[in-house]
Amino acid sequence: ITEDDRMHYGNPNPKFTLGFNLGINYGSFDFSTFFYGSFGNDVWNDFKYTFDVFPSQLFLTPKSKTALYHSWTPDRPDAKAPLVENDQNFSNASVVNSYSLEKGTYFRNKSMILGYTFPKNLLQKFRIEKFRAYLQILNLFTITNYSGTDSELSGTSTAFGIDWAGNYPNNQVQYIIGINLNF
Repeated sequence: ITEDDRMHYGNPNPKFTLGFNLGINYGSFDFSTFFYGSFGNDVWNDFKYTFDVFPSQLFLTPKSKTALYHSWTPDRPDAKAPLVENDQNFSNASVVNSYSLEKGTYFRNKSMILGYTFPKNLLQKFRIEKFRAYLQILNLFTITNYSGTDSELSGTSTAFGIDWAGNYPNNQVQYIIGINLNF
């Protein structure tokens, strides 16, 4: 096997991305939401490689449930994960295979805000010009088939398209209560 036998597969660049903003006001209420999606990109799921394909004795990484019960053996020729090996060799340490490559397509509601602005006649007694209270929800939902923690890769990695094992995801649902106050 030489360099000529290598195949390039996967593309971390999405075919297209989109964003959609919607804002509505009704009386003293306001509502806005922002959706974002990335479609057609591939992601290398390093978590799957680290724990399913090559659980390293050197780095003391444990074997996953997939590695223990769903990897290839002569008794499981149609297994969903490749053969698990405990020692580094050409087939597991110096080359990668397509097992850890996944579609990174996702569609996410990044932000949703519901606000209420109090009437000016109630605020004049307190010399307040404007008072608005709001509830904001970040990352309300994500639609994806990606098995990793977050297909919207973030962090400090310079390796584009790689979801490193242990990379902290950026998709936690957050609830924020806030006020805007003008005097």
